[in-house]
Amino acid sequence: MVTLRLCLLLVVITMALFSYGQSSREPASEAASSGLASGPGMKGLAASVQQRPVLERDFPDPGVIEAGGFFYSFATNSNGKHVPVARSDDLLRWSLLPDDALPALAPWVKPVPNMIWAPEVIKVGSNYRMYYVAPDRASGRQCIGVASSAVVAGAYRDAATQPLICPDGFSRAIDPNPFDDNGQLYVYFSGVLGDSPNGIYAQRLTADGLATVGAPVLILKVGAPWEGTVAEAPTMLEHEGRYYLFYSGNDYRDDTYAVGYAVCKSASGPCLKSRDNPILATSTGTNAAIGPGHQAIVKLGDAFWMLYHGWQGVAGYDHGGRRSLWVQPLDWQGGKPSLRPQFNTRS
Repeated sequence: MVTLRLCLLLVVITMALFSYGQSSREPASEAASSGLASGPGMKGLAASVQQRPVLERDFPDPGVIEAGGFFYSFATNSNGKHVPVARSDDLLRWSLLPDDALPALAPWVKPVPNMIWAPEVIKVGSNYRMYYVAPDRASGRQCIGVASSAVVAGAYRDAATQPLICPDGFSRAIDPNPFDDNGQLYVYFSGVLGDSPNGIYAQRLTADGLATVGAPVLILKVGAPWEGTVAEAPTMLEHEGRYYLFYSGNDYRDDTYAVGYAVCKSASGPCLKSRDNPILATSTGTNAAIGPGHQAIVKLGDAFWMLYHGWQGVAGYDHGGRRSLWVQPLDWQGGKPSLRPQFNTRS
């Protein structure tokens, strides 16, 4: 009889512990299933994404846009496509879509393998414009084109006979970032003009985003030690009446690649670099992104999130590495953006 009572007691205790464990896990699972779109309270999910990519494929140079309740990210040529595109409803779980977002190359593009880079998309009126990098057939230089689609995922088409941005005197123009400044469209890009150091330029566009207006303006020049000889991947953002230009520097092929920012007087500059740079760099933690960079920024409610690529496990394609997609909360304190400590400390 005593033995039977002890057995029953053990069963009751076990069931109680199991019920407690299930109820204690329930909020976390509900939060994960509801995704980030519910607002700034989702910052609690940061711990679950800091140490692993959210898309474990090669997906370099991500650009991100929100449309129709989904997030779409476009990447440099990989996965057998000119422009692969992935979709998510919460920024955490991404699926690679089957179709190439840019299936056919424009007449101006020289068909060189693995040279369609850094696509970014913006909505202009009822259409979507994709700005991308490709080798120019006439000059052989890396230049910027624009393709259009009625739907965000594509297919995008570019029927132009010459690139949108391929300025005289520039040896290259890469990493376009479109930005709408209260009706005035810009594209920011990384360029090298003659013998001048590499820098980031602002180029005004027509209202339809299909033509340039005037000459590009230099708004940031490479020079800080952490940048090496490269300042690229611009991302312009307006926050609380101030303009912030995020950018990447150094060598994307190794752990020196990192992200910094500058504060700009207007959308066309001038811009002053932060003394806190870089704000995102190779972590000393295990399983974290190596050489993080080429960032994109998404705002949800009052919360900001930075998406970027980073080498997973080992840096460099020659060593079997891949640049996967990562996401991280972006916080603001006193007008300064910052990310979690394990991503902005250097060894």
